[in-house]
Amino acid sequence: MTQLRSFADLEVGEVLELPFRINREQHEAFAALAGDHSLVHSDPEWAHSRGFDDVIVYGGVLLAKLSHLLGMHMPGGLGVSARWEIDYHAPLYLEEAALLVGELERKSEATRTVKIKYRIHAGERLIASGVARSLVLDDTLDDRAP
Repeated sequence: MTQLRSFADLEVGEVLELPFRINREQHEAFAALAGDHSLVHSDPEWAHSRGFDDVIVYGGVLLAKLSHLLGMHMPGGLGVSARWEIDYHAPLYLEEAALLVGELERKSEATRTVKIKYRIHAGERLIASGVARSLVLDDTLDDRAP
């Protein structure tokens, strides 16, 4: 369920960890949605021939996990994404256990924005890292009220 956290409830330094694993069905659903069937993502033999252990998870799938972190938890349902930056460091493979760690690094009262630093790990390997900025909407307005 989406957390509707007010701007005041968000604390600099708070950390959230979200474990995940991408299975073949999710991988293929993203391929169909994106229309990206490049060999490094779809052909295990080709991926092996290029030095990878298997086909690699799409970078866009990792961004989808970031979207989950931002939209559901930190800042949550009152957040509107303003900017994302990502650096890819190593491949993530299908069915590999991964951990997305987000830390609220900064918040600006003047602009009602937050900056979240994040990392994705698979064991000891750093898969990706970056920062995301979100605007936090006013929690006193509720246009669903009669």
